[in-house]
Amino acid sequence: MSKGTTRVLSFEQMYSLCCMYNLGKKTGEAWVTWPQYEMMDSSLHPQLHYWENMNQDEQKTAEAWLRLFKLIYDDQSIHVSKNALYITGQFGHHFSTSIHIEHESWKSVCAISSNGTITHNLGSFWTWPNHLDFGGKIAHLEADPWIETPAFEGDFPTRLLKLITWCKDDDELWRYAYKVHLRDYKYTLWRILEFSNGIPEDYTADMSVPPAEFAAWTIGQLEKAKTISELEAMTSSSSLHHGGEE
Repeated sequence: MSKGTTRVLSFEQMYSLCCMYNLGKKTGEAWVTWPQYEMMDSSLHPQLHYWENMNQDEQKTAEAWLRLFKLIYDDQSIHVSKNALYITGQFGHHFSTSIHIEHESWKSVCAISSNGTITHNLGSFWTWPNHLDFGGKIAHLEADPWIETPAFEGDFPTRLLKLITWCKDDDELWRYAYKVHLRDYKYTLWRILEFSNGIPEDYTADMSVPPAEFAAWTIGQLEKAKTISELEAMTSSSSLHHGGEE
């Protein structure tokens, strides 16, 4: 390390410190000891470094970090390495994401400039897991092995706890991803059908969402309007844009 370089703790190092300060607690007992002097080397907001200087809200955030790290320690299906978080769901699917503490976000290692995403182990041009009622179908607009995650509410460690819960559940996360997929599918298909000869230069209407009657269509109805192969032939991955909610 060169002279003057500031050491910044990784997510794994923060986790290890909290483990070291709290191991020896009885089973089920909450972790309550905050390694305040070591946390000065983390990228947490300076107000979260020293417990004795925190206000009530800041202490609640520190307690949420301790709950998060205790969950990771107690649960064999969750692992950390440097700034990466790895989770195995109840149906055997593996999820991973890179934690960015300073930006309070997570990001799939496969996604480009896209926060709030996680990588899964189904590969490219994946099919929806079989345990879902819509399982076994190819996710045609999803060529990459990552999916969006919901915009969870709460402080950052609380949002990470919710992300872990969704991944362990291995169900609701896929259902949320399916809604995003259906939303994108409808928007893309609507643009193809509405502007088959290109968008007129003088067109000024809002193109953020398809008409309500079109947005209400199911996947089955959409596929009848335009087959998947035709959609793929007419649409490149670079031209896909998110439209309105389902």
